[in-house]
Amino acid sequence: MKLIVFLFLSQLSIFAQVDSFSWNTAFTKHLRQFKMPYKNSFLASLVGRCNPPKIKDKDIKGKLVTWHLSNPYYKKSIKLRSAMSKDRRGNFKKAPVLFYISGAFSNSDDPQNRRYMRDFSRMGYHVFTFSNPWGKDMLTSQPIKPIGDIQHEAKAYSHMIKRVLAVLKKRRLLKGKNRIIGLSYGAFLAAVISAKNAVNGNPFQFKDTTLIAPPFNMAITLRRFDHLIKRNRRYLHRNPLSQIAHYRNFCKYRSDRSLSRSDFRLIEGLVMEGGFYKPFIRSVRLYDKNNNLGKIPRFGVFSSKYRQWKRRFNFRRYFTDYAPSLIPKIYSKASDLNYWKKLANKAGHSQFRILTTKNDFLNDKGQVKRSPDTLILPNGGHYGFRKHKWYRKFLKMAFKLKKSR
Repeated sequence: MKLIVFLFLSQLSIFAQVDSFSWNTAFTKHLRQFKMPYKNSFLASLVGRCNPPKIKDKDIKGKLVTWHLSNPYYKKSIKLRSAMSKDRRGNFKKAPVLFYISGAFSNSDDPQNRRYMRDFSRMGYHVFTFSNPWGKDMLTSQPIKPIGDIQHEAKAYSHMIKRVLAVLKKRRLLKGKNRIIGLSYGAFLAAVISAKNAVNGNPFQFKDTTLIAPPFNMAITLRRFDHLIKRNRRYLHRNPLSQIAHYRNFCKYRSDRSLSRSDFRLIEGLVMEGGFYKPFIRSVRLYDKNNNLGKIPRFGVFSSKYRQWKRRFNFRRYFTDYAPSLIPKIYSKASDLNYWKKLANKAGHSQFRILTTKNDFLNDKGQVKRSPDTLILPNGGHYGFRKHKWYRKFLKMAFKLKKSR
């Protein structure tokens, strides 16, 4: 009798297991076609930011709708941009929903966010682009907890997703499974949202979760950022006009063969200054102002006290000064992307799809390991492949909708 029960339970455990997602042979073949002329991760990242796309409203297929949603996790309503799929007569039509969460410090109308709205709307989705929790849009809505509390942010974004889907369901505009995609910090946030959604029985009806250039461990990423901030101090406070001139100059390079060691150090400083440190300082200042915290010297940006504060400030100091209760969370298992993947997989949602590079400076070397659900580009830095024709084709392959009969 015991043997029968054991065999019965064993069979149940086999059926309960969910196979992890695997990129098929079409994607592995496509991976081999990737060629990036920049071996240096920071130059690849810098060039990726050069000449951002100028996308007009007419380039976006679908009706542009701005939502203003109240949210219990924010003091003020949140602005959410969307492109609603429509038929030839201009009426809304049924379609799956694609939710996109942008990278750190980004806002809904930033060029890259509009790029995704254009690309995915042309594929036939209802597209919703979320600003990042560290961006001006979300900070203006005044979160009730400090920025950087990813689990709290996941609850806030899940609340918006729930509201959107309820409205679309009521209007009979939903069709098929929905999707969520996140970039960088937004990718980690998408993973948390997806895992918690899976634990709750997948009420959002996510088909899959796509993570582009994610940090694999937030504690390691924040430590790396602080190291890079310290390493590039002398480049972070230079004359803005000089920085712009250098930036434009390096945008012209088609390879990194002729660059010197000092050039690479300057490039690293430019990437850290323009892509991370400057918007980081700007976001903290806005958060401090909105909450009347007074932790930043209020003597103008040219005061010696302010300059001293700015030179000493980094992510570690932010969490120490503004969110000390989050420090234990940063060093917990919840900071590991694999924790959320396993949680989702255990709950029955194994469709995590990851695209990263070997030399993304958000992650330690060796941290990114080969896995069936992860495509690893040989180079490209942090999201330096964004304008690459390979990436454009990848998006079409990964998100193409089957035509209904």
